Amino acid sequence: MYVGSAKKGIKSRISHHLRIKKKKHWHIDYLLEKAKIIKIIILCDKKEVEIAKLFTKKFKGIKGFGSSDSPLSSHLFKIE
Repeated sequence: MYVGSAKKGIKSRISHHLRIKKKKHWHIDYLLEKAKIIKIIILCDKKEVEIAKLFTKKFKGIKGFGSSDSPLSSHLFKIE
């Protein structure tokens, strides 16, 4: 599970992630070379860090992934 935000527009951000050929910009772009998107959930009433913080209580995070601008150590979580 990856938690991210789209401050410049959710539609364009999701469209970027769904493209096969793209310029790699975010951590998730590199992950998607080996992984696939199963589901996208859009939440408009919570902030990225707040959601990631909730996941840290229940799931193991991958340290340093997707969190370069966050006080948390990860925004990518392993969910069995």
